[in-house]
Amino acid sequence: MIVVRPRMDLVRPSHMTGTVALQSTAADVHTVLVDGEFRKKDGRLVGQDLAAVRDRANAALDRIREGHAKLPKRGPEEIGGWFGAAERMASRNFSDAYADGVPA
Repeated sequence: MIVVRPRMDLVRPSHMTGTVALQSTAADVHTVLVDGEFRKKDGRLVGQDLAAVRDRANAALDRIREGHAKLPKRGPEEIGGWFGAAERMASRNFSDAYADGVPA
């Protein structure tokens, strides 16, 4: 079971379920129960070594940055050319998809 408590309650939502599903973040989750055991209580994780989780996340970020540093550098013209080619391919794919008209 998950209990969500919005951080900011400025205006009541027009669609409660949609608001919870599309607008909520982990910070809005107040309580989580799994098989009757608290996993999050009063907005805080229970039974987790947050320092270890943070260390693993930072190590992953370091690996991503190291990998990024090894990628070839692209200039504005090359990037613009790539986007132009992607736009032409997307236009062609859309025209092929709707060659027989828009589906009903």
